[in-house]
Amino acid sequence: MQTARAARQTSTIREVIDIPSLPPVALRVMQIISNKHSFIEELKNVISLDPSLTSRLLRIANSPYYRRSNSIGTVDDAIMIIGQNTMRSLIVFASLKDLHQQSDKVSSLLWEHSVGVAVASMLICEETQILAPDEPLVQSLLHDIGKIVLNRTWSEKYAQVAEMVTDTACDFSEAENQTFGFNHCEVGGQVAECWHLPEHISFVITHHHAEMPMEIKDESAKRTMVVLRMAHQLCAMTGIGAGAHITPDDSELRFLSLDSGTVELLASRFSLKYPIYRAFLAG
Repeated sequence: MQTARAARQTSTIREVIDIPSLPPVALRVMQIISNKHSFIEELKNVISLDPSLTSRLLRIANSPYYRRSNSIGTVDDAIMIIGQNTMRSLIVFASLKDLHQQSDKVSSLLWEHSVGVAVASMLICEETQILAPDEPLVQSLLHDIGKIVLNRTWSEKYAQVAEMVTDTACDFSEAENQTFGFNHCEVGGQVAECWHLPEHISFVITHHHAEMPMEIKDESAKRTMVVLRMAHQLCAMTGIGAGAHITPDDSELRFLSLDSGTVELLASRFSLKYPIYRAFLAG
């Protein structure tokens, strides 16, 4: 049940912010990947209806990272080369990119951060096997949707928020509260509600700055939150995007069965993997 303050906050946010529509292709892709019984053929159909997605996928399959002796010319061959999990994640990334149409520096940094957290989350899941690699994908990409919406609504003010974060070392939520009277987590929660996103995605968007993730009762939510916090650290270590500098504590590292050496190795792998996704999304 909402508190009186939360109800007022919700009303205020809805009154002053123009919440964008979820791109139809993104909705379809999210429905497909959330269905445990869906087949790869359904995603192939999505790709085949979008020449831009097809050309991007083929370009990645023919990139130096994946290149084989023969040129890759079909979607089926591309999927064989890059793998189904990578293909699924690339399509999710591309379907959500329409939310980031602004060309200002802040918007670019926020998108880079979202992509970085998503790529890092997949690598962490591959290493630890704590979740399936694509399980936290949508949460990772959308965790900062509140920032995107704030920047779309008040780009000049949000540029000042970003400057405040850089100049004073405060976090985004603190700077946003000072500037707008609410923060990106609260805005993101309203976006998730308007889009009718599943509860497990909405929870991460609203609570991803929770300081005590190990106390979360739901095991899947706890795993996702700890993975996202570790992903933030990998982004910070490699200078990707504009996001919170979150440092997981020892209990979280133990939960993930990670030591400092493995974290450094993950950061190195992330530095190699991230540019592939960035190139795919460049057009």
